[in-house]
Amino acid sequence: MRTLIIDDHLLFSAGLQLLLESTEGVGPVDCAASGAEALARAGAQAYDLILLDWHLGREPSGGALIGLLREALPQTRIVIVSGEVHPDLVRSAIEAGAVGFVPKESSPRAMIQALSVVARGGICLPSAAMAAEAARMLRTAGAPAGP
Repeated sequence: MRTLIIDDHLLFSAGLQLLLESTEGVGPVDCAASGAEALARAGAQAYDLILLDWHLGREPSGGALIGLLREALPQTRIVIVSGEVHPDLVRSAIEAGAVGFVPKESSPRAMIQALSVVARGGICLPSAAMAAEAARMLRTAGAPAGP
C-alpha cells in the first residue's frame, strides 16, 4: 500500500513514516509538507492511501485540498490525521471525500487498526456515533468507492 503523508509538522510526519514503514503490508511511504508539494507528488506517482493533516498552515488545505487530491487521484483513499477533533470537522472531512479521521492523540496501535479498516474498504472515525453519522452521510452523498 503506497502511502503519502501530508503534514507541515516535519517531526510528526517523520515519526508516522517510521511507524508505517515498520508495519507489514505498508509499502513505500512518501511525505509532503504542503498542499502544493502533495499535488506535485500526486501528479507524478499513484498512491493507495493519503494521510492528510486538515490544517497545513498553507493553502490549499482541508476540504479544498481533498477535492484537488480526489481530482488527481480518484481511487486513492484519504484519511485525515488531525490534532483538532470535533464533529463538525469530522463531518466536513467526510463530506469533502475523506474515508477516515484519526486524531493525532491516537496510539500507534489505533492508527494501524484504523488504516487496516480503511485498506479493507471501510471508514474509520473517532467514535461509534460519528461512524454511524458518517455511514449515513456516505450513503446519501455517494462517497468514492474503495480500492
